[in-house]
Amino acid sequence: MNIKKRIALVAAFVFAFIPAPDRSDEFNRYYGFPAEVFGFHESGQLSFQVWGLLFNFFVCYMVLILVMKLSRLIANKAVK
Repeated sequence: MNIKKRIALVAAFVFAFIPAPDRSDEFNRYYGFPAEVFGFHESGQLSFQVWGLLFNFFVCYMVLILVMKLSRLIANKAVK
């Protein structure tokens, strides 16, 4: 696994623990940004959404690729 995929995977797991205030109420708590990954319910149940984690991974990966390309472009223009 290359470094971009590792960074995106770590970022996806970090973003998985950001609370989602628009979906949470006093009985249920949802976590995950931009997609919901975990849910803690009043009855003590834990829900896990695999698709949310995969979506977060791909979003983080694409943002990372975009940032790296922009940084290279800016660095090349600064050198010239």
